[in-house]
Amino acid sequence: AKDEDSIEEALEVYSVEFLSIACNGSELRAEWPTLRSWSQFSDFVDDRMCRQLLNIAHCVRRGLQAPRESLESVDWVIHLDHDELFLPPPGGLQAHFKHLDDSGCRLFLYQNFEAVPEEHTLLPFLDVTLFKVPQGRVPRTPMGASGVEFWASR
Repeated sequence: AKDEDSIEEALEVYSVEFLSIACNGSELRAEWPTLRSWSQFSDFVDDRMCRQLLNIAHCVRRGLQAPRESLESVDWVIHLDHDELFLPPPGGLQAHFKHLDDSGCRLFLYQNFEAVPEEHTLLPFLDVTLFKVPQGRVPRTPMGASGVEFWASR
């Protein structure tokens, strides 16, 4: 019921021109074997990260195969978990994506700040004050290495 409530709320807030929803269920899972990455992940669909990667591949294919005039047609896809924060570049996303396109870039990886809830929450950016620092920003010191080891062992 929580998923349905969240979907209903999202559809009330965002126009269908900006939001497409593919619910996790038998219909979506039936599409996974048609993805190019299926052979890499088919043995691991019980793993949340593998399912997420299959869902990302599905989303990318769906957006790139949509007719150009379709609302689902995309040039770029940003993938964020519900507990990850993304701050667009100061010039805005359109200018940023234009720069990437003009530079011939087809994939761009961003550093993100992931919320670490200390208690269960559906509103991580209201309830959480602890965030993981992107690994590339961790100081290369003994204390930094200790922190990375701690997160890797969780």
